[in-house]
Amino acid sequence: MNRQIVYCPNCFELCSPQETHCKACGYSLTVTQDERSLSVGDDLHGTYTVGRVLGTGGFGITYLCMDRRYSRICAIKEYFPGEWVKRLPMTKRVMLTDSRFEANYRHGLEVFLNEAKILYGLRDNSAVVNVSDFFQENQTAYLVMEYVEGETLAQHIMKQKKPLSYDEANRMIFNMASALGYIHKKGLLHRDISPDNIMLTKDGNMKLIDFGATRQYVSNETVDMSVLVKTGFSPLEQYSRSGNQGPWSDIYALAATYYYVLSGKKPLTANERCSGMTMKSLHDRQSNVPQAVSNVINTCLDMDYTKRPQNMGRFLELFRNAVLSSETPKAHMYFYQNGKMVRKWHMLPGRTVRIGRSMSECDICIEDGMISRVHCSIRYEALENAIYVTDYSSNGTYTAMGLIGKNRFQRLMMGSEIFLVSDKYRFKMEVN
Repeated sequence: MNRQIVYCPNCFELCSPQETHCKACGYSLTVTQDERSLSVGDDLHGTYTVGRVLGTGGFGITYLCMDRRYSRICAIKEYFPGEWVKRLPMTKRVMLTDSRFEANYRHGLEVFLNEAKILYGLRDNSAVVNVSDFFQENQTAYLVMEYVEGETLAQHIMKQKKPLSYDEANRMIFNMASALGYIHKKGLLHRDISPDNIMLTKDGNMKLIDFGATRQYVSNETVDMSVLVKTGFSPLEQYSRSGNQGPWSDIYALAATYYYVLSGKKPLTANERCSGMTMKSLHDRQSNVPQAVSNVINTCLDMDYTKRPQNMGRFLELFRNAVLSSETPKAHMYFYQNGKMVRKWHMLPGRTVRIGRSMSECDICIEDGMISRVHCSIRYEALENAIYVTDYSSNGTYTAMGLIGKNRFQRLMMGSEIFLVSDKYRFKMEVN
C-alpha cells in the first residue's frame, strides 16, 4: 500500500510531499517498505504511528513508531512468522498462507504474548529492555518497547574484529548476572543467554533482550520444558524436555558468553563434550584472563549442573572474589589544595569514603566553613574500574561535567577529578 509521506518515517518530523529527503535528519523519503510489512503512516491500537522497519526476523517484524500520546519514539515488534502468514493486500491484517499452519501459528502467538507479559513484568529493571504495552489486532499481536539504539555484543565483536577487553567483559558479566538474579527471584529462567541477546547501547549500557524462550521454574522440582539449544551456549540439560533446568542453566550460558566475548571462540557444544572432546580453558585461550577467573568460568561450564553455582548470588560471590584476588589494581586518591598535592590515600574496593567538615562523621576532614559536615562520598568499584561520587552538600560537588546535585550520584571513570565548592579543593582518583 503506497502512501504519500507527509512526515519522516525516521524522526517523524513533518515533510513536504515534494521533498525526497528529510530536512531534519536526512533520511530518504523515497524508501518503500516490503509488501509484507505495515505501511509508513499506518495506525496501531489508535495510539501508534508506524515508521520505518528496524528489522525482520523469522517470526517478527520490528518497526520504529511514534507514540502519539507522549510524542515519544518507540519500537513495536509485530508477530509475523513469514513462512506461515502473509499480509492481506491493501490492509494491515495478517492471514495464514495455508490452514495446515494454524496450530503452529497459534502456538507461536501464545509464546509471543508470553514474552510480552514477562517483559512487561520486568519493566522496572534498567538492564532489561523496557516494554510499555502489548496488544492484539489485525489477527496478530504487538509488543511495544523502548527504542534502544545500539548493537548486540555479537554484532559489536564482529564489527570491531576483536574480542572485548578484560575490563569490558567483566562489566558485561557483572551487569547481566545482576539482571538475571532479579529475573530468577521472580521464578523465571531466560534460557537463551548469548552475545546475540545482549544489547550494547550507544551510551555504553547493556540490556538483556529476547525473552521468547523464558519459562517459569519451581525450586527443587523438575518440570518439563521445551527443548531450546543455541550452539555453544546451551547446557546439557536444555537438550532434553526433562532436563533439570534452573538458575544454574542461565549461569552456564552466561559463562559461555563470557568465554566467547573474551576469546572470540564459542565453547564446545554439550554434545561435542559428551563425545569426549576436550575444551580449552579460557586462560589457555586468552592468557590475560587470570587463572582464578578462568577456574570460576570452568566450574560454571561444568556438564554436571550440580557442580555449578546454584544461584546468581553465589556466582557473583565467586566471580568477584576471583577478580579481586587476581590482580586488583592499586587505586589511589590524591588531594590537591590550591593546586598543590598535599595528601594521598589508598582506596579499597567497595569501601565508601566520606569527605566533609565533621571529624566524627567523615574519613577525610577539611576545616573550611564552605565545606558541609558531610560534603560527599566516594566509592571505588574495582570490577568496573570506576568510582561513584554522591553529593550531600548544598554548596556543591563538581566534576568536569558540572554540578552533581544534592543527594545525587555520578559514575566516573578512574582518572576523573572532583571539586568541592570550587577548584580550591580537588580530588583525583587514579589506578597505578
